[in-house]
Amino acid sequence: MRRGLSGLACVAYTAPLLGFLGTCWNLLLAFKFLCLPKGEVELSWSWPQESLIPIWLSLVVALPAFWTYRYLCGRVEAYELEMKRAAEDIVSCLEQRGES
Repeated sequence: MRRGLSGLACVAYTAPLLGFLGTCWNLLLAFKFLCLPKGEVELSWSWPQESLIPIWLSLVVALPAFWTYRYLCGRVEAYELEMKRAAEDIVSCLEQRGES
């Protein structure tokens, strides 16, 4: 039952890290452009916002994936508990038939 959940957990846990990596990369590029002489690059004050786009996108992916993963894990645990109780009932019923 838990076989497909590992991929979902992987997405939920690695997406923020990839977003952080993208943000760091964009900030490094922005600082590289800041170090150029004034005439070569027209600076825009939008670069801080643009550098935060990867982390925002990663959270848009990671949060629903994590919530879905936790929800499905809870459902699987509930099914496992229900199956365990049903198996115990069957065993006790078979034991009672064997005693009579």
